[in-house]
Amino acid sequence: MGCAATPRGAPPLPAWVEAAARAPAEAVGGVVTHTPRPPAPRAGIAGREPAADLVVAALQGEGARFGTDGSVAALWGYLGSSRAHRRVNPSAIQPGDVLFFQRFPDRRRDCDTPDHVGLVVDSAPDGRVTFLEARGGVTRRSYVDPGMPETRRDERGNIRNSILRPRRLSDAPSAPLLAGEMLCAAIHPSLDTH
Repeated sequence: MGCAATPRGAPPLPAWVEAAARAPAEAVGGVVTHTPRPPAPRAGIAGREPAADLVVAALQGEGARFGTDGSVAALWGYLGSSRAHRRVNPSAIQPGDVLFFQRFPDRRRDCDTPDHVGLVVDSAPDGRVTFLEARGGVTRRSYVDPGMPETRRDERGNIRNSILRPRRLSDAPSAPLLAGEMLCAAIHPSLDTH
């Protein structure tokens, strides 16, 4: 009689991530208030890209042993190309997963040049995913709904997709602004890599 392998969930979230996920947020922009600044990553160039620093610090805080140059591109190179970490279908996103976005996509959604990253803190049965991101000097609680990528708010007024960048005068009218339009990959990180 053999033993079946127990499926492993996403890595646990550090206490500071849990605190930020539960902290009150401003009504506009989802800025998380009354939380300590996320710790700096142990390795890499802290402060180069705050979004990458937040995710690296969370993964390292739970035991992952890696370093990057502090950029989203390097984090993507580590998580996106390793066989130890696996891409997950957007319908299977869970807390602890890492989301990659192309805020300035060239209409390809293959995630070859992600420029933003966030850490999943909740996934609701209705498809809306809550993630933490660092942008504009603050930690934000933001939302993405892969099943409704172009919907800002649902019929009840709930935010389905956060705005990840402001509209620019040079933007085409159809330029994406919502998280769902920019989501290009979800990665389930493994903490068992060396």
